Amino acid sequence: MKDPYYRDNVTSQGERFSSLLLCHKLRALGHDSVALTAEDCGIRAVGSPLNGNADWWRPRGR
Repeated sequence: MKDPYYRDNVTSQGERFSSLLLCHKLRALGHDSVALTAEDCGIRAVGSPLNGNADWWRPRGR
């Protein structure tokens, strides 16, 4: 697993799965909940693979 893009993708799957688990747990407790990914929210990554950050300031669609 030397490809940094692949490693980023594999690592992000755990984050996506944990957000789904939290969503379902909140629903089971009677709360409204929706699992969203960063992409769903319009958050983009900047930087190089394995060393990126969220770009909080760029508006969605740009």
